[in-house]
Amino acid sequence: MGADSPVPAERATRAVDGSPRNLGREHRLINRPRALALLRDARLDGLIASAPENVTYLTGLLVPSPYLRREVQVFAVLTPDPEADPILVMPASFLAFLVDEPTGTGTVRVYGDPHTVLPGSDAILEEREARLLALVRSTPRFASAQEALLSVCADARLARGRLALDETGLSARAWAAIHERLTDAQIVEGAALLRRIRAVKTPAEVARLRRSAEIIEAAQDAMFCSVKEGVTERILAEIIERRVWTEGGRPAFSYLGLGVRGGALRPACDSPARGGDLVRTEMGCTHLQYWSDTGRTAVVGAPSDRQRRCFDALAAGHRAALDALRSGTPVGDVFDAAVRAVRRSGIPEYRRTHCGHGIGLQLYDAPLVAPSDETILEPGMVVNVEVPYYELGFGGMQIEDTAVVTDGAPFLLTRAARELRVLS
Repeated sequence: MGADSPVPAERATRAVDGSPRNLGREHRLINRPRALALLRDARLDGLIASAPENVTYLTGLLVPSPYLRREVQVFAVLTPDPEADPILVMPASFLAFLVDEPTGTGTVRVYGDPHTVLPGSDAILEEREARLLALVRSTPRFASAQEALLSVCADARLARGRLALDETGLSARAWAAIHERLTDAQIVEGAALLRRIRAVKTPAEVARLRRSAEIIEAAQDAMFCSVKEGVTERILAEIIERRVWTEGGRPAFSYLGLGVRGGALRPACDSPARGGDLVRTEMGCTHLQYWSDTGRTAVVGAPSDRQRRCFDALAAGHRAALDALRSGTPVGDVFDAAVRAVRRSGIPEYRRTHCGHGIGLQLYDAPLVAPSDETILEPGMVVNVEVPYYELGFGGMQIEDTAVVTDGAPFLLTRAARELRVLS
């Protein structure tokens, strides 16, 4: 039977296994060994994710609530059992996402109304619709997100345990309500633990990050190819967004500075390009909720001596940061290497609060490439290295790349040439 073959509704409920356990373990994003080890180290009996990015990480579900309704609540529950898949709590109206995007969940509990009319037993359905009908009919349903979560905690024997609850996806009222219902549990904040777990990426995550980087670099190149005297920032920003959509991504941001406007981050406007203008770009998109973030610099016509000197200094800092970016290095040392090299190479007054950041399900994942961050780099961390320079009245320059940390030289996900691009 083909993927789109019609299936009688009555037969579908018997032929399609409604358990999400069969929807695709190969799609997992979670670094399970790391997660379970950190749970044991923290003496935790369970971890409850609430923020969309953390629920996606544990279950693979592409949570739509940030784009639709922020107040819609989704949870994912992870226990220390190495054989148990994460448990998903979500609105019944989201069940279609389990059909369209295979997940790596175990049990699913839903709440509320599925907002869809169920057909009679003699209805003829396409394959996906038949699977959705089976899920709607077989998945336990509760009155509210909290009721569903309490049921999960009871069944997993977590109601009396020590639990880490992700505070980033909860209102103060929701946090208090969960505390009031789980009176026998010891509840601690869990967002920091989730960031630590997510800091080391799995191959599935790196694949998504790589594709996100490819998409934004294709958009960046299309934009540079369109720069000529008279073209405006707004037109260039539109070129970027169209190319991102065409490549299968979701546009996120595009900071574009022509001439002196590049000296500060500003929304694109109708300012036109002129001969001698610097063109500073910093842009990103998402692909399957994984971020990209890159930046390059060009000049319309031949660069001035000062433009060339400044860019060469930044390039030296960028190389120094990449040379330092390897397993076992304190992330603060990467920052120090970048700033020292820029100052030594031609911008003695160069100052930065950070020279990069982790990237993944959030634009700013852990770690932060800054003196204040005490993280020791580990293989599999994915870090954006950036050495921008902004000066009012002069303009801006940017070199930014995404790199996977290894025991040796980092593996770059961004591939575009890093030299000062001369646009004729």
